[in-house]
Amino acid sequence: MAPDHLAPLLFGPHGFEGLTRIRPDVYAADEDLFRTLFPRLTADVLSYYLPY
Repeated sequence: MAPDHLAPLLFGPHGFEGLTRIRPDVYAADEDLFRTLFPRLTADVLSYYLPY
């Protein structure tokens, strides 16, 4: 994986599976492990509790 794809993997909403669809150069030997470690995030939990 290129170093510039690490931040979207760690902090992005797509997770490992979405990142492999967007970027073809992102892959892993054990894809099940990486799907478990980096799941898709559908919402930011803190945004529901922060006052505007």
